Amino acid sequence: MNYFIRRYIVVLGRIVSNRKIAKLIIYCGIINGTLIIMLRQRINNIYTLIFILFTLILLWLFHSFPCNADPIIGQIYERQDPEKELRMKKLELEIQELKKKNDNYSHLASDISTYTSGITTFVAVIGLIFTALKQITDRRVEQQRGFDEKFSKIVEFLDSENHTDAGAVLLMNFLKPEYKDMNSQIIILLLSHLRKDHTEDVRRLLIIGFLKSLKIELSNKNKSLIDFSRTHLAGIDLSGFNLFRAVGVDFDMEKANLTGAKLEEVRFQNVNLRKATLHNACLVSAKIKNSKLEGARFQGASLQGIHFENSKLEGAQFQGANLCDAYFYGASLDIAAINTIARNVEKLRKNIHFDKEIEEKITQLKKEAETRGNRDTRND
Repeated sequence: MNYFIRRYIVVLGRIVSNRKIAKLIIYCGIINGTLIIMLRQRINNIYTLIFILFTLILLWLFHSFPCNADPIIGQIYERQDPEKELRMKKLELEIQELKKKNDNYSHLASDISTYTSGITTFVAVIGLIFTALKQITDRRVEQQRGFDEKFSKIVEFLDSENHTDAGAVLLMNFLKPEYKDMNSQIIILLLSHLRKDHTEDVRRLLIIGFLKSLKIELSNKNKSLIDFSRTHLAGIDLSGFNLFRAVGVDFDMEKANLTGAKLEEVRFQNVNLRKATLHNACLVSAKIKNSKLEGARFQGASLQGIHFENSKLEGAQFQGANLCDAYFYGASLDIAAINTIARNVEKLRKNIHFDKEIEEKITQLKKEAETRGNRDTRND
């Protein structure tokens, strides 16, 4: 009996879901009710046959729909089972939980994929950087190796008797800013060969190279100390060069041009600066001792605190020079040099340090100047 009720509900669910069938059933119900009424009133037997036929149609409808159909009303009926409903809810919860886990896994997989691609890109970039750095290092090593080979060849040429001029010419190729890291070595090499005896042409080439190399060296922040010891630099033009704290012993700069050069705190001993031009040069706190300075011109030079002890200054000119606190002990000065100094004595006499002999000469010159002045006044 339950089976037929359940089947009936399923059929009704199917019927309700279809308007045409629903209308047909309604019409049949009306006819069926009419027939029942008529039968109750015992009208013709033909209506009984019609009622039987209608009943057979309903039975056919019962069997024509499958048992596992899932109409809305059938679902309503089936939900009347509490255990099944709990199982269904539990199943739904489990399905939702699985979906959440799958979503989490999918997000995790996506994140891992993203991080993996990022890490791969980072590693690739680092690899490219290391490769580039390695190539740069290899290139520098190769350049250094090439420089060393060429430099060795130049040194070999300079040391030879027959290829000295060729070595000096080849050395000019390295006197460029791009080789400034090697410039200190080049200066040392040039100064070492300027201490040797060479032909005038080779010496001129070496001096030109030295001047170019010196300009590059002075442009470096960590410039090296220049040592002119025992070099042959007669006639060199160092005007305007910054030779702060340069040193040198027994070098030759006769007739050198040092106009406007910065020679503060230089330490020169036994040097030849005959007839050198030092107009407006700065020699503050310089020491040029036991040196040959005959005919040197110091017009307008800053000579505060300079030391000329035991130097030869015959014919030197000091017009307009600042000789405050200058030291001339043991220096040899002729009348011409003393006359140029005497013009500054009135204002600086107490600050200039002379030997007693020189002071007496300056005093005598002063008196002679005063006498000439008085004589000229009387004649007027």
